[in-house]
Amino acid sequence: MKHVKYGKCVKCGRTYPAVPDLTTCACGGILDIVYDYEYLRAHLTKEKLAARPERSMWRYRELLPVEEPTPAPPLRVGWSPLYEAKNLAAQLGIRRLFVKDDGLNPTASLKDRASSMAVAKAVEAGAKVIACSSTGNAASSLAGNAAAAGLKTYIFVPSRAPKGKVAQLMTFGATVISVQGSYEDTFELSKQAIEKWGWYNRNAAINPYLSEGKKTVALEIMEQLGVTERGHVQEFLTDRVLFRMRRYMPWLSGMTATSLTQATSPSTITVNAPYAKRLYEGFSEAGNPLNYTTITNPYAGPRWDETLVSREGAAIAQEVQQFVEGRP
Repeated sequence: MKHVKYGKCVKCGRTYPAVPDLTTCACGGILDIVYDYEYLRAHLTKEKLAARPERSMWRYRELLPVEEPTPAPPLRVGWSPLYEAKNLAAQLGIRRLFVKDDGLNPTASLKDRASSMAVAKAVEAGAKVIACSSTGNAASSLAGNAAAAGLKTYIFVPSRAPKGKVAQLMTFGATVISVQGSYEDTFELSKQAIEKWGWYNRNAAINPYLSEGKKTVALEIMEQLGVTERGHVQEFLTDRVLFRMRRYMPWLSGMTATSLTQATSPSTITVNAPYAKRLYEGFSEAGNPLNYTTITNPYAGPRWDETLVSREGAAIAQEVQQFVEGRP
């Protein structure tokens, strides 16, 4: 890939060739995909992007770690609508409020962006089987996107996974393995099986390409708004979405209708439920943040520290009923 330099460990700084089946660093750290921004400046302009008819996450192909001849997976993912919620903004006392509806993705979640990327990289790797562990949306998105591409899936889920999600996996033809234990137990078992059988790994915080797909939601928001505004995001799982958004700010200054500066780039406010408020506690006490509301031992913590600090963000803990009722 001419536009990608390498994968770099966020923990020790070691670099690795950006091969399709890239996972984690030898030290256990998560890898970050590093791009050649000079190459990107020469090959992608605001005018070129605006004229592009593609209306999916793949309109940002130059900003994604895929080989030039790699086809986009069959299902259309991304370019979901961004609605301005004027009435809700007035009710909450917010100047302007926008809602990004990723429920219109093929399996109705943001995770389709990561799974679409996983399918593309699995095809590059020549894999026939993709596997992951999940508590719900990641599993269904992988099963759906992989099935459309003709790939087989093995999905490991905790026994407490919602029956509706399990039914959805089976509808997509996935082989579902129910694990008696926590999400961490499920994750470890899937990791062992993937290593033993040589399946393509779609596990978050293992496969560095997944968040490259997720980041497209941030790129879409920036393009759809035309400018950046201070964004308050009720986040359940963002991983590197806003971490990436921060990194692209300086380079994207020529890509939007209004020049982006460090002073106008969005901040992040993340909201956790009290039973899983490691991000709140981590940010407040300089500990490890959380990347999912039901995972008690997160794998992508350090990245959140950098994002919240650099974007003048905040972390908040709310009661579960407040989430359900949508009230502050």
